Amino acid sequence: MKYRLYREQQLYCDIDTAWRFFSSPMNLSEITPKDMAFTVLSEDQDQPIFEGMLIDYSVSPLLGIPLKWQTKIIQVDPQQSFTDF
Repeated sequence: MKYRLYREQQLYCDIDTAWRFFSSPMNLSEITPKDMAFTVLSEDQDQPIFEGMLIDYSVSPLLGIPLKWQTKIIQVDPQQSFTDF
C-alpha cells in the first residue's frame, strides 16, 4: 500500500529559513513529539538534504521500546518538498 501524508502550516519566516530548518536531519528530533524519544544516529546529519540520502535514527513509538529505523530521501524539490521512503 502507498500512503501520502500532507500537512500545511503557516510559518512566520521566509522560505529560505523554513527550508533550511525542515529539510535538515539535525532538526528531525525538534519536530517529533518528545515522548517518541527520536534520536538521529547518522553521522552526516549536518549535510543539506539530497536525493539518495540515508538517515538512520532510533525512535520509541510504542511502550518506550526503541526501534532502529532508516529513511531514504527519494525526491527533493528545493524549497518546495522532499519525499522519504
